Amino acid sequence: TISQQNAVPTPVVQPNESVKKSYDECRIQVRLTDGKSIQHTFKANEQLAAVRLWIEMNRSDGVGKFNIVQTFPRIVYTDLDMMRTLAELSLVPATTLIITKV
Repeated sequence: TISQQNAVPTPVVQPNESVKKSYDECRIQVRLTDGKSIQHTFKANEQLAAVRLWIEMNRSDGVGKFNIVQTFPRIVYTDLDMMRTLAELSLVPATTLIITKV
């Protein structure tokens, strides 16, 4: 019949398609306390501690202790989070973090 000829085939969904893609890199933009931003690409299996160290070495808004914060959903990362990978923290493939003074 005509309706069968014009029918659009229904795509077959494989069970694996609902699984998140695997990324090996993570682009992180960091908003500093003075409003400026810095950006760097890390490996997804690097720890958040590597991001903290990179921020300390590259920030232009002064020195001092700071928190790393994700804005949405709002998460203030703790010392325990520093040992977790960017992938474990669901920060891949890209995210924006802010730093706040302690």
